[in-house]
Amino acid sequence: EGAKKAFQGEYREAEQILKDALNDYKSINIYSNLGNVLVKQNKYEEALKFYEYWGNTGIMYSDALKNQIIVNQKLGDYKKASQLANHHFRLWSKKYSDQDVFNLGVLFFQAKEYALGYKLMNDFRNKKLKYNPEAWSGECANLFGVFALKKNEYEFAISLFEEALRIDPNLTSAKQNLELLRRNKK
Repeated sequence: EGAKKAFQGEYREAEQILKDALNDYKSINIYSNLGNVLVKQNKYEEALKFYEYWGNTGIMYSDALKNQIIVNQKLGDYKKASQLANHHFRLWSKKYSDQDVFNLGVLFFQAKEYALGYKLMNDFRNKKLKYNPEAWSGECANLFGVFALKKNEYEFAISLFEEALRIDPNLTSAKQNLELLRRNKK
């Protein structure tokens, strides 16, 4: 009944039905549905608790982690989100698309986890250049350049920004990064 109300957009009613159901029955469906209903109402802290309960069951753990990552990002806790995402990546990296890896790199940047981001992008670049070079994008090279810059590897950062522009000559962020780096280096 709670899922039906949520589907109909009646989130407050769905929340109450699902909370009442918790008194009699503990289920990942209730935890996940209640978390989803709370997110729809921007009640992120409370939603996070239910996603954590769900994750602790171990059932559909990947989905529970993904929801925890998203909610932590919405709460602005990029550090916690990046820790969960890194854990998720270590467990299921084979299922990650190129975009997923890029998004993880962006999350590492937001969390100021520059060493993790550098390692991720370095490993990703080596894999892509070895097995599928056309899949290495200008955005990825640019992001890797930012991580190299954070490690004070200026020449390597320049080469990565230049690489990004060879791949995508219209990538504004790479142009700006390269210009700023060259200007500040003088």
